Amino acid sequence: AWTTKASMPTARQTAAAGVINGVLYVVGGSDATSSTASKRANEAYDPVTDTWVAKAPDPIQNGAGQGVAYAGAGVIAGKLYVVGGCVSSDCIPGNTNTLEVYDPVADSWTTKAPMPTARNMVAVGVINGKLYVVGGEGTCGPCIPTSVLEVYDPSTDTWSSKAPMPTARAELTAGVVNGILYVIGGRTGGGESASVSVGTVEAYDPTTDTWTTRAAMPTPRQDATVGVVNGTIYVVGGFSASSGSVLNTVEAYNPIADAWTTKQAMPTARSFLSGGVVGGVLFAVGGNTASGLVATNEAFKP
Repeated sequence: AWTTKASMPTARQTAAAGVINGVLYVVGGSDATSSTASKRANEAYDPVTDTWVAKAPDPIQNGAGQGVAYAGAGVIAGKLYVVGGCVSSDCIPGNTNTLEVYDPVADSWTTKAPMPTARNMVAVGVINGKLYVVGGEGTCGPCIPTSVLEVYDPSTDTWSSKAPMPTARAELTAGVVNGILYVIGGRTGGGESASVSVGTVEAYDPTTDTWTTRAAMPTPRQDATVGVVNGTIYVVGGFSASSGSVLNTVEAYNPIADAWTTKQAMPTARSFLSGGVVGGVLFAVGGNTASGLVATNEAFKP
Protein backbone atom coordinates (compact mmCIF):
# COMPACT_ATOMS: atom_id res chain seq x y z
CA ALA A 1 0.00 0.00 0.00
CA TRP A 2 2.99 2.33 0.61
CA THR A 3 5.99 2.80 -1.69
CA THR A 4 9.00 5.11 -1.53
CA LYS A 5 9.51 7.59 -4.37
CA ALA A 6 12.15 10.15 -5.38
CA SER A 7 12.86 12.53 -2.53
CA MET A 8 12.00 16.21 -2.84
CA PRO A 9 15.14 18.27 -3.60
CA THR A 10 14.62 20.66 -0.66
CA ALA A 11 13.99 19.16 2.77
CA ARG A 12 11.33 21.26 4.50
CA GLN A 13 8.17 21.29 6.56
CA THR A 14 4.98 23.39 6.54
CA ALA A 15 4.98 23.75 2.74
CA ALA A 16 1.85 24.48 0.71
CA ALA A 17 0.98 22.00 -2.04
CA GLY A 18 -1.45 21.31 -4.86
CA VAL A 19 -1.89 19.05 -7.88
CA ILE A 20 -2.29 20.51 -11.38
CA ASN A 21 -2.57 18.30 -14.48
CA GLY A 22 -1.06 15.30 -12.72
CA VAL A 23 1.90 17.19 -11.24
CA LEU A 24 2.37 17.91 -7.52
CA TYR A 25 3.67 21.41 -6.72
CA VAL A 26 5.24 22.03 -3.29
CA VAL A 27 5.79 25.68 -2.38
CA GLY A 28 7.59 27.46 0.45
CA GLY A 29 7.83 26.05 3.93
CA SER A 30 10.20 26.10 6.87
CA ASP A 31 13.86 25.12 6.75
CA ALA A 32 14.45 24.53 10.46
CA THR A 33 12.64 22.50 13.11
CA SER A 34 12.89 25.30 15.67
CA SER A 35 11.81 28.28 13.55
CA THR A 36 9.67 29.31 10.61
CA ALA A 37 12.49 30.68 8.48
CA SER A 38 10.83 30.29 5.14
CA LYS A 39 12.07 28.63 2.01
CA ARG A 40 11.16 30.08 -1.37
CA ALA A 41 11.44 26.73 -3.11
CA ASN A 42 8.77 25.76 -5.64
CA GLU A 43 9.39 22.19 -6.74
CA ALA A 44 7.22 20.08 -9.04
CA TYR A 45 6.94 16.31 -8.86
CA ASP A 46 5.86 14.18 -11.83
CA PRO A 47 4.76 10.71 -10.64
CA VAL A 48 4.98 9.31 -14.16
CA THR A 49 8.73 9.89 -14.36
CA ASP A 50 9.33 9.97 -10.57
CA THR A 51 11.30 13.19 -10.97
CA TRP A 52 11.36 16.69 -9.49
CA VAL A 53 11.89 20.01 -11.31
CA ALA A 54 12.55 23.46 -9.81
CA LYS A 55 10.02 26.14 -10.80
CA ALA A 56 9.68 29.90 -10.31
CA PRO A 57 10.31 30.51 -6.60
CA ASP A 58 7.73 31.77 -4.14
CA PRO A 59 7.79 35.60 -4.18
CA ILE A 60 9.81 37.41 -1.50
CA GLN A 61 7.54 38.73 1.24
CA ASN A 62 9.96 40.44 3.60
CA GLY A 63 13.36 42.08 3.81
CA ALA A 64 15.09 38.84 4.72
CA GLY A 65 14.40 37.39 1.30
CA GLN A 66 12.03 34.78 2.66
CA GLY A 67 9.00 33.22 1.11
CA VAL A 68 6.12 31.89 3.19
CA ALA A 69 5.68 29.00 5.64
CA TYR A 70 2.52 27.59 7.23
CA ALA A 71 0.41 28.76 4.28
CA GLY A 72 -2.63 27.02 2.77
CA ALA A 73 -3.18 26.19 -0.89
CA GLY A 74 -5.90 25.22 -3.33
CA VAL A 75 -6.11 24.63 -7.08
CA ILE A 76 -8.61 26.53 -9.23
CA ALA A 77 -8.72 26.38 -13.03
CA GLY A 78 -5.20 25.05 -13.37
CA LYS A 79 -3.56 27.54 -11.01
CA LEU A 80 -2.23 27.18 -7.45
CA TYR A 81 -3.59 29.70 -4.93
CA VAL A 82 -1.27 30.10 -1.91
CA VAL A 83 -2.79 32.03 0.98
CA GLY A 84 -1.82 33.26 4.42
CA GLY A 85 1.07 31.83 6.39
CA CYS A 86 4.02 33.27 8.24
CA VAL A 87 6.82 35.44 6.84
CA SER A 88 8.96 36.13 9.93
CA SER A 89 11.43 33.91 11.75
CA ASP A 90 9.08 33.32 14.69
CA CYS A 91 5.59 34.27 13.37
CA ILE A 92 5.43 37.13 15.90
CA PRO A 93 3.92 39.27 14.44
CA GLY A 94 4.68 37.79 11.05
CA ASN A 95 1.29 36.42 9.96
CA THR A 96 0.37 37.46 6.43
CA ASN A 97 -2.88 37.86 4.53
CA THR A 98 -1.23 37.69 1.12
CA LEU A 99 -2.83 35.67 -1.69
CA GLU A 100 -0.41 34.61 -4.42
CA VAL A 101 -1.28 32.63 -7.53
CA TYR A 102 1.12 30.38 -9.42
CA ASP A 103 0.51 29.66 -13.10
CA PRO A 104 2.45 26.53 -14.13
CA VAL A 105 2.02 27.23 -17.84
CA ALA A 106 3.68 30.64 -17.59
CA ASP A 107 5.83 29.54 -14.61
CA SER A 108 5.05 32.85 -12.94
CA TRP A 109 3.33 34.37 -9.89
CA THR A 110 0.72 37.10 -9.50
CA THR A 111 -0.66 38.76 -6.36
CA LYS A 112 -4.42 38.96 -5.76
CA ALA A 113 -6.68 40.68 -3.24
CA PRO A 114 -5.42 40.03 0.31
CA MET A 115 -7.39 37.84 2.67
CA PRO A 116 -9.28 39.93 5.27
CA THR A 117 -7.78 38.08 8.26
CA ALA A 118 -4.02 37.53 8.40
CA ARG A 119 -3.35 34.02 9.74
CA ASN A 120 -1.20 30.91 9.41
CA MET A 121 -1.72 27.15 9.82
CA VAL A 122 -5.05 27.35 7.99
CA ALA A 123 -7.07 24.65 6.24
CA VAL A 124 -8.14 25.19 2.62
CA GLY A 125 -10.72 23.64 0.31
CA VAL A 126 -11.99 24.46 -3.18
CA ILE A 127 -15.72 24.26 -3.92
CA ASN A 128 -17.30 25.38 -7.20
CA GLY A 129 -14.27 27.42 -8.18
CA LYS A 130 -13.98 29.30 -4.89
CA LEU A 131 -11.25 29.12 -2.24
CA TYR A 132 -12.44 28.40 1.32
CA VAL A 133 -9.91 29.28 4.05
CA VAL A 134 -10.78 28.25 7.60
CA GLY A 135 -9.22 28.37 11.06
CA GLY A 136 -5.55 28.86 11.75
CA GLU A 137 -3.66 31.16 14.09
CA GLY A 138 -4.89 34.71 13.95
CA THR A 139 -2.83 36.49 16.60
CA CYS A 140 0.60 35.33 17.71
CA GLY A 141 2.37 35.97 21.00
CA PRO A 142 0.82 33.57 22.09
CA CYS A 143 -0.61 32.10 18.89
CA ILE A 144 -4.39 31.83 19.34
CA PRO A 145 -6.52 29.51 17.14
CA THR A 146 -9.37 31.13 15.23
CA SER A 147 -12.71 29.96 13.84
CA VAL A 148 -12.76 32.39 10.90
CA LEU A 149 -14.04 31.19 7.51
CA GLU A 150 -13.35 33.44 4.52
CA VAL A 151 -14.03 32.69 0.86
CA TYR A 152 -12.22 34.01 -2.20
CA ASP A 153 -13.92 34.30 -5.59
CA PRO A 154 -11.30 34.52 -8.37
CA SER A 155 -13.88 35.71 -10.89
CA THR A 156 -14.25 39.01 -8.99
CA ASP A 157 -10.97 39.01 -7.00
CA THR A 158 -12.98 39.53 -3.80
CA TRP A 159 -13.34 37.94 -0.35
CA SER A 160 -16.42 37.35 1.78
CA SER A 161 -16.90 36.15 5.36
CA LYS A 162 -19.02 33.10 6.12
CA ALA A 163 -20.36 31.35 9.23
CA PRO A 164 -17.43 30.71 11.61
CA MET A 165 -16.37 27.17 12.36
CA PRO A 166 -17.86 25.94 15.67
CA THR A 167 -14.50 24.91 17.14
CA ALA A 168 -11.61 27.36 16.84
CA ARG A 169 -8.57 25.40 15.67
CA ALA A 170 -5.11 25.82 14.16
CA GLU A 171 -2.76 23.30 12.52
CA LEU A 172 -5.88 21.64 11.11
CA THR A 173 -6.59 20.10 7.73
CA ALA A 174 -9.54 19.66 5.39
CA GLY A 175 -10.94 17.69 2.47
CA VAL A 176 -13.83 18.34 0.07
CA VAL A 177 -16.30 15.62 -0.91
CA ASN A 178 -19.47 16.27 -2.94
CA GLY A 179 -19.35 20.01 -2.34
CA ILE A 180 -18.96 19.76 1.45
CA LEU A 181 -15.87 20.99 3.29
CA TYR A 182 -14.78 18.58 6.03
CA VAL A 183 -12.42 20.23 8.54
CA ILE A 184 -10.46 17.68 10.53
CA GLY A 185 -8.25 17.62 13.62
CA GLY A 186 -5.87 20.38 14.60
CA ARG A 187 -5.15 21.95 17.95
CA THR A 188 -7.01 24.11 20.41
CA GLY A 189 -5.53 26.13 23.26
CA GLY A 190 -3.76 29.45 23.56
CA GLY A 191 -0.28 28.85 22.17
CA GLU A 192 2.00 25.88 21.62
CA SER A 193 2.63 25.36 25.34
CA ALA A 194 -1.11 24.97 25.92
CA SER A 195 -1.73 22.97 22.74
CA VAL A 196 -4.36 20.23 22.80
CA SER A 197 -4.57 17.93 19.77
CA VAL A 198 -8.15 17.13 18.76
CA GLY A 199 -9.94 14.68 16.50
CA THR A 200 -12.82 17.08 15.88
CA VAL A 201 -14.57 16.86 12.49
CA GLU A 202 -16.92 19.65 11.40
CA ALA A 203 -18.58 19.85 7.99
CA TYR A 204 -19.46 23.07 6.18
CA ASP A 205 -22.19 23.28 3.54
CA PRO A 206 -21.73 26.39 1.38
CA THR A 207 -25.27 26.23 0.02
CA THR A 208 -26.74 26.84 3.48
CA ASP A 209 -23.72 28.49 5.15
CA THR A 210 -24.04 26.07 8.06
CA TRP A 211 -21.84 23.67 10.02
CA THR A 212 -22.55 20.19 11.40
CA THR A 213 -20.51 18.00 13.72
CA ARG A 214 -19.43 14.62 12.37
CA ALA A 215 -17.78 11.51 13.84
CA ALA A 216 -14.48 12.40 15.46
CA MET A 217 -11.21 11.11 14.06
CA PRO A 218 -9.99 8.20 16.22
CA THR A 219 -6.49 9.66 16.67
CA PRO A 220 -6.49 13.27 17.90
CA ARG A 221 -3.70 15.09 16.03
CA GLN A 222 -2.48 18.26 14.40
CA ASP A 223 -0.10 19.03 11.50
CA ALA A 224 -1.29 16.12 9.35
CA THR A 225 -1.89 16.03 5.60
CA VAL A 226 -5.00 14.93 3.73
CA GLY A 227 -5.94 13.40 0.41
CA VAL A 228 -9.32 12.53 -1.10
CA VAL A 229 -9.55 9.35 -3.16
CA ASN A 230 -12.88 8.10 -4.55
CA GLY A 231 -14.91 10.09 -2.03
CA THR A 232 -12.91 8.95 1.00
CA ILE A 233 -10.74 11.35 3.02
CA TYR A 234 -7.37 9.96 4.11
CA VAL A 235 -5.58 11.68 7.01
CA VAL A 236 -1.87 10.93 7.18
CA GLY A 237 0.79 11.54 9.83
CA GLY A 238 0.78 14.53 12.15
CA PHE A 239 1.68 15.28 15.75
CA SER A 240 0.13 14.27 19.05
CA ALA A 241 0.39 16.95 21.74
CA SER A 242 -0.63 14.46 24.43
CA SER A 243 2.25 12.08 23.69
CA GLY A 244 4.64 14.65 22.27
CA SER A 245 5.36 12.41 19.30
CA VAL A 246 5.15 12.54 15.51
CA LEU A 247 2.80 10.00 13.95
CA ASN A 248 2.68 7.59 11.02
CA THR A 249 -1.04 6.91 11.55
CA VAL A 250 -3.35 6.71 8.52
CA GLU A 251 -7.10 6.92 9.05
CA ALA A 252 -9.83 7.08 6.41
CA TYR A 253 -13.14 8.89 6.73
CA ASN A 254 -16.24 7.90 4.77
CA PRO A 255 -18.57 10.94 4.76
CA ILE A 256 -21.61 8.92 3.66
CA ALA A 257 -21.30 6.43 6.51
CA ASP A 258 -19.85 9.09 8.86
CA ALA A 259 -17.32 6.48 9.95
CA TRP A 260 -13.56 6.02 10.26
CA THR A 261 -11.29 3.08 9.49
CA THR A 262 -7.56 2.56 10.12
CA LYS A 263 -5.25 1.91 7.19
CA GLN A 264 -1.65 0.78 6.78
CA ALA A 265 0.70 3.13 8.59
CA MET A 266 3.01 5.44 6.66
CA PRO A 267 6.61 4.14 6.66
CA THR A 268 8.11 7.40 7.97
CA ALA A 269 6.39 9.08 10.93
CA ARG A 270 6.15 12.81 10.16
CA SER A 271 4.33 16.00 11.10
CA PHE A 272 3.99 19.25 9.12
CA LEU A 273 4.13 17.23 5.90
CA SER A 274 2.55 18.14 2.55
CA GLY A 275 0.46 16.00 0.24
CA GLY A 276 -1.49 15.62 -2.94
CA VAL A 277 -3.42 12.99 -4.89
CA VAL A 278 -2.50 12.03 -8.45
CA GLY A 279 -4.28 9.21 -10.24
CA GLY A 280 -5.79 7.81 -7.06
CA VAL A 281 -2.42 7.76 -5.26
CA LEU A 282 -1.71 9.97 -2.23
CA PHE A 283 1.82 11.37 -2.07
CA ALA A 284 3.12 12.41 1.38
CA VAL A 285 6.11 14.74 1.05
CA GLY A 286 8.64 16.31 3.42
CA GLY A 287 7.84 17.16 7.00
CA ASN A 288 9.44 16.89 10.42
CA THR A 289 10.46 13.58 11.99
CA ALA A 290 11.62 12.93 15.53
CA SER A 291 15.18 13.59 14.32
CA GLY A 292 14.61 16.59 12.04
CA LEU A 293 13.47 17.73 8.61
CA VAL A 294 13.21 15.30 5.71
CA ALA A 295 12.65 15.38 1.96
CA THR A 296 10.93 11.98 2.05
CA ASN A 297 8.31 11.21 -0.60
CA GLU A 298 6.10 8.21 0.12
CA ALA A 299 3.09 7.11 -1.93
CA PHE A 300 -0.09 5.45 -0.62
CA LYS A 301 -2.48 3.61 -2.89
CA PRO A 302 -5.75 2.74 -1.13
